[in-house]
Amino acid sequence: MERGLTKRTSNKARGNGGRKKQPCPDPCKNSKAALLAKAYQTPKEGEKSIYNKQDDWEVVYIAKHTQLYALSPHGNSTPNFFVQKSQINKFPTAAAYNDAVQVAHKGNFKGVDRSMRTEMHKFVTTKGLCVAKSKALANSHISAGGAVQFYVTNEDKGKIRSTPTYLNLK
Repeated sequence: MERGLTKRTSNKARGNGGRKKQPCPDPCKNSKAALLAKAYQTPKEGEKSIYNKQDDWEVVYIAKHTQLYALSPHGNSTPNFFVQKSQINKFPTAAAYNDAVQVAHKGNFKGVDRSMRTEMHKFVTTKGLCVAKSKALANSHISAGGAVQFYVTNEDKGKIRSTPTYLNLK
């Protein structure tokens, strides 16, 4: 018999006294990322918004050093919505990508004045974080959707670092 193991009456060796293994703690157990993502897509009372339906969001953990991309320009602050490079590869043109994430612009939705964004800005996570993840499908009145996107809460934006890398969508 190996050292540290005890023998049961059935002659089977055991090492942890017969206790069940404890599951690893869930770092996202108390995350509100999915609720906040859904709220972000919900117009406030009395507000008109073309984004009037909500995607089905789930909370997932993203590890440190994960590369994320956001449409640019996005203003001076870190945005909330991101994708991974695989989604840019899957939807490589500006029109295909904007439609895949259901972003309205004057080329795909009547009454919208903003131009289609054609550039992606790269970010890298500096710490692991809990984010909301969803496939953009709910606002089919804008476009078909289909891209997997992530929502980073405002409180977790400090765990993401902007890089000088930009990708042009064709």
